[in-house]
Amino acid sequence: MAKTWQHLYFFDKQGKNYNMDYDSTADKWTGNIFLPQVSIDLFEVGQLFILQKLVNKNSNTFMFGWPHSLSQSASTGSDCDWTVGWETTQPNEIFLFQFNQDFNTGTQSALVQ
Repeated sequence: MAKTWQHLYFFDKQGKNYNMDYDSTADKWTGNIFLPQVSIDLFEVGQLFILQKLVNKNSNTFMFGWPHSLSQSASTGSDCDWTVGWETTQPNEIFLFQFNQDFNTGTQSALVQ
């Protein structure tokens, strides 16, 4: 199996590293993020920022960018095939967003569901 996702880095909104574990056999990351419950079926908001370490083919230097698989075009930003799990039955929904790279302050949201 190709190790497509081995060079991912996970951070919170303050830039603190989440200590996720990489399984090279399954090419997947696992870990826990604690979100305190603030009310019945309501949990604190948590931000998870994911960067991928890449090699710039023109300068042969490392750089960081949004995660994309080896089969994706770097210019399209197309969806990936990620699966995100929730360990409990409540709440029964979580929402994931991507950051809009063309965000224009004051005219739209920077988050795209």
